[in-house]
Amino acid sequence: MSIELGAYTPLRDQQANALMAQVRLVLEDLTTHIDHVGSTAVKNLAAKPKFHLDVILEDANHLDEAVSRLVAAEYSPLGFLYECDVFHLTFADRNMPEEDGVCVLQPAHRICLCFPDALAPLRRAAFRDALSADGNLRRDYEALKHRLIAQDNQDWHAYSVGKTQFIETTLRNLNRTDLGFADSQ
Repeated sequence: MSIELGAYTPLRDQQANALMAQVRLVLEDLTTHIDHVGSTAVKNLAAKPKFHLDVILEDANHLDEAVSRLVAAEYSPLGFLYECDVFHLTFADRNMPEEDGVCVLQPAHRICLCFPDALAPLRRAAFRDALSADGNLRRDYEALKHRLIAQDNQDWHAYSVGKTQFIETTLRNLNRTDLGFADSQ
């Protein structure tokens, strides 16, 4: 499957809000908050057509129940992919049942169930906020994404790894000790 970026549209914000509301209904008693992160959360940034939501669990012991509820809602569990305190699930885009004669497309999205003290959601939110606040940083990041896709628009791993240094450098430059970098002041 090729990697494609779409231009920003205000529809993204509406879709993200609808997704967060749906997840909130399923997990409301298990979470402290839900955060829209990733490129789709940044205005005026090209992004893949897949949303990313970080769901902060009230307690790590709620993980099994949260996964069970999301699987019942047709999410596919991916497991602990990159961190030992963040569990990933995915939802492929699909047409939802008609309501009042209208068929609604449920956009593809990833949910990360994050333990209360996980660093990953703090880092993702900090990176999103940095991109949102700095037009030059946002343009540089978008240019990097386009360069990586031009090299090979089929290699998702290379695309993800190719962004890592940019993201980590940006986060280190924020000089926030809560992001867990040893060299932050």
